[in-house]
Amino acid sequence: MITISLAAHHHAIDLASAYIVDWCAQEGVEAYHEKRLTLIVEELIANSLAHGGTAQNGNITLDLTRKKDHVAITYIDEGKPFDPNKDLVGDDRENDLDDRRVGGLGWPLIKQLCERIEYVRHDDENHTTLIRRISSNTPI
Repeated sequence: MITISLAAHHHAIDLASAYIVDWCAQEGVEAYHEKRLTLIVEELIANSLAHGGTAQNGNITLDLTRKKDHVAITYIDEGKPFDPNKDLVGDDRENDLDDRRVGGLGWPLIKQLCERIEYVRHDDENHTTLIRRISSNTPI
């Protein structure tokens, strides 16, 4: 387990992506899952910066832990409270294009890529843990 702390800036996406590539290589995680883990974390950071109110000089903490055929991503930011299990606007991806709002694709994608998402607010921070199955028969 290696934890990294990143300044809340768009460069954090590149730094987190490099961290995930290195971590996956050390843990023997296949490239297929590495790309999906990277996508999940990129979406988390982009959402923190664009919608979460994470201050420009705030911090984002990222930890990946392998547990047999799962990876647990622990993501902590200093943004406003946001529980992805309760606070998401309805998924409108099935609506006609003219009836859809702009954006709103990140969290449905994250939820599709994860088996489980846990959330707690602690010390004025969002603590989100996302569980991704990495067995060879994972469908997406």
